[in-house]
Amino acid sequence: MVKRMMDKYHYEPQVIDDNFSVAWFEKFMDEVDHRHLYFTATDIQMLSTHKTGLDDEVNGRDWVFIDKFTKLYKDRLERTDSLITHILQKPFDLSLSGSIQLPYGKDGYAADSKQHHKRWNDWLKFQTL
Repeated sequence: MVKRMMDKYHYEPQVIDDNFSVAWFEKFMDEVDHRHLYFTATDIQMLSTHKTGLDDEVNGRDWVFIDKFTKLYKDRLERTDSLITHILQKPFDLSLSGSIQLPYGKDGYAADSKQHHKRWNDWLKFQTL
């Protein structure tokens, strides 16, 4: 049904193939987490296994990616909410020098939970300033 709608109503119909899948995946992930603050490198690596299969899903195969993405995204939002609550329990020490460089870049997802925590701390401090 999705493919039929895209073929019939899209203002510029495209060939639904692996190239489409990769482009759509990258655009989608950039829209969802353009600051690279919610997902980790491990999350992206896991989701990337579906990068070239989205065309197959649009063409009628089961919707595996969207189910995995939705569950993971919900989990990451909940984790982030807890992390922000934890970080904001103490005031920021604005006397310390520091820097933040945004965006983190295409491959700039946090490598682990420690780096993820630091990114959120830096981002919240930046937003405070």
